[in-house]
Amino acid sequence: MSYHFKRLTDPETIQNVMTDPEMWERISEDGQDPTKFVAIIDEILHWIGLYHGDTLFGVSCIHPHSANVGVSHINILEPYRKDHGLRGGLMSLQYAVKHTEYAKYISEVAIIYPEVSGFIGKLGFVREGINRQSMLKGGEMIDQIMFGATINEIEDAIEQLEKKVNHK
Repeated sequence: MSYHFKRLTDPETIQNVMTDPEMWERISEDGQDPTKFVAIIDEILHWIGLYHGDTLFGVSCIHPHSANVGVSHINILEPYRKDHGLRGGLMSLQYAVKHTEYAKYISEVAIIYPEVSGFIGKLGFVREGINRQSMLKGGEMIDQIMFGATINEIEDAIEQLEKKVNHK
């Protein structure tokens, strides 16, 4: 089966992934109701479906932070993370380079998820700082680690990841 990505325009497809119970627990703050999540479909919001054959195994979103910086969110469903996570990250980067024009991409990871920090590091993102006490989890305001990657770093990461995933 082949891997492919496509831009999503169906809010229900996006909502099904983003409000998956395990996913929602990871990405949402305390007290957020998944039934109130709305996937806004807009030209500047890039919702990307990540597929292996006909199976949707994740959703990425790229949206503007500023005119030259995009925010990247890569969300791989738990049953697929081990086997398809790195490929999904690569596909998200490939989409970003091909379909957006940002000079840099940023992302934030809650400090309680070191495995996600490791994953994003494999995608070429570098730790740039801390957004202190910026997410409510477990009744506490926790820090989020701020990561960033320039377009050149993203292109280098794509080259390295393509070699790695094609040798599996």
